[in-house]
Amino acid sequence: MRTIQTITLAASVAALVILLGGCSSSSTSPGDAVPAADLTVTPVAGTVITDFVFDASGSVSGNRSLEFRWDWQNDGAWDTDWSSESSASRRFASGDTIVVLVGVREGTKIDSVSVSFTLDTRHGEIVSTLAFPQGRIAYGLTNDGTDFWFTGWMDDIYKIDAVTGAVVDSIDGLTNWTGSITWDGTHLWVKDGTTLYERDPETGATLSSFNAAYSGICGGVAWDGEEFYVGSDQTDRDGDGLIHTYTPDGTETGSFPSPRGSVDPRDLAFDGESLWVTILGPDTLYVVNPDDGTVQRTVGVPNLNWFATVKDGYVWAVTWAGSDGHLVRIVP
Repeated sequence: MRTIQTITLAASVAALVILLGGCSSSSTSPGDAVPAADLTVTPVAGTVITDFVFDASGSVSGNRSLEFRWDWQNDGAWDTDWSSESSASRRFASGDTIVVLVGVREGTKIDSVSVSFTLDTRHGEIVSTLAFPQGRIAYGLTNDGTDFWFTGWMDDIYKIDAVTGAVVDSIDGLTNWTGSITWDGTHLWVKDGTTLYERDPETGATLSSFNAAYSGICGGVAWDGEEFYVGSDQTDRDGDGLIHTYTPDGTETGSFPSPRGSVDPRDLAFDGESLWVTILGPDTLYVVNPDDGTVQRTVGVPNLNWFATVKDGYVWAVTWAGSDGHLVRIVP
């Protein structure tokens, strides 16, 4: 009899809680939920030309959509307004260990979390070296995101393994000489005198071409995702020492002097924001504004052999000392 009374009392209490709107200590309405912020960064180390990607999409919400804002210096001052974008990409110009903070909001409730990563600012320091293939001389250098490609004057176009430095493939060179080279994300573009050729990296077939400013053996070619930059060296006095820009159909859109006043450009590389230029003369890489050629800064490279490309946040260049050539990775 006593057991039955206990059950009846418990049921009555439960019914009362329901009638009062479920006001127990563990209940929470969707608007009161506190989000759990989460943040990752890729890569975890890089340089001043690395695009660091921040991802807060792993943040946990209740029943509402989340909003995000960013503090790039972790100084307590938010650099962006609230938005629905859970990821962002950014470069950093200085610092050693950098901390970035993300705020996550759901309704009126806010959580935040930070992530740290390393920035290498030893500008000009060589951090790794590959022996350049013996007996080969480069007249242009690029990369396809994985491996390197270089041209040899009156020679073929060679693919180099980025880990071992070994030649792993090749395609035929051009008719006269094979000079400057760049990669557009799918195909190679190779300069020969006054013509820029689109080449299939698998078969070597020429897919298209257009006339561009003259370059003797090398003047440099770079692709920024929309336009080509073509350097015109003054070999045999047929070039003009300028850097010209072209759309993929061959329409010239402008030109500007190479560093040091139209001195022969020898190679060009684009890092996503700036143009890297090597010129005839000093062992120097010039970082220039791609709109007008204004020099932003320089990086010294001993024994620079003029040819450079940008890969994974670093500049790779060919150096030559005596009879030994090397492909070196440089902190930009």
